[in-house]
Amino acid sequence: MRFELRKSKEWLEDLIGKEVELFAYPGGDYNAGVAEETFLAGYKAAFTARVNKKLGLEPPFDRFEIPRNWITQKTNVSDICPKRQPFNFPRLTP
Repeated sequence: MRFELRKSKEWLEDLIGKEVELFAYPGGDYNAGVAEETFLAGYKAAFTARVNKKLGLEPPFDRFEIPRNWITQKTNVSDICPKRQPFNFPRLTP
């Protein structure tokens, strides 16, 4: 896992000529060990598909479990961006 996280980041950065700062866990699956390895690989934050089922990681690791929404053909804008609950992005600096 450590090799894959670091080498894929390195490969993408070489390809696009910019730093890759964000990561999305494949299938949204992760645990505290995966979050730590993602941090050690140099990512600044990561997205998961676990909505309201966070591990409860403490800062600065909480930015490695940002929830994301599944989007299907039946998804509409109000499902993603409810008017009553704006999403506050976490700080990306420790």
